[in-house]
Amino acid sequence: MQTETIVLLASVLIGFLACFMGYRLNKIIVMIIGFYFGYKLGDAFLPQLISDDVIVTFVSIVVGIVIGFISFSAYLFGVFILCFFLAYTVCETFIDAQVLKIIIGVVAGVVAGLVGVKFVRPIMIITTSLTGGFLLVSSVMQLINIDNNAIYIICSLVLAAIGAISQFNNKEEA
Repeated sequence: MQTETIVLLASVLIGFLACFMGYRLNKIIVMIIGFYFGYKLGDAFLPQLISDDVIVTFVSIVVGIVIGFISFSAYLFGVFILCFFLAYTVCETFIDAQVLKIIIGVVAGVVAGLVGVKFVRPIMIITTSLTGGFLLVSSVMQLINIDNNAIYIICSLVLAAIGAISQFNNKEEA
């Protein structure tokens, strides 16, 4: 089996789990996003202090592990980081001006983080069902070689809606 096929099959599984069980798995998701945020933070700022790339990578991984652990342990902090990171990433993607991108990204990130902490369950369900639905459909379409944006968007949104309804109907707490 080719590596690309294995990655796509893993993406199908991850997408399914996120779409239909995201809220129940949210602490793990928050820990992973916390690790990624910490790693990217270290990777962005440490090269200004340390010239050796190996040391920068190692320290960035350590920072990622620490922030991931804090995110898991202090769950609401992790939710804040997750929502901040998602909002900042959206701003970074769609805004061209560098300074404006950072300012709007940070403001949007703080607002999204605060809203996420206030409404943890619905935000996590909506976020995980959308992310999982889009990942699952994208991966399946790549596996069966279908390239159609309309089908991709419609199927992803329908699957995300089914996943969100399923998660909202599940009354068990994470």
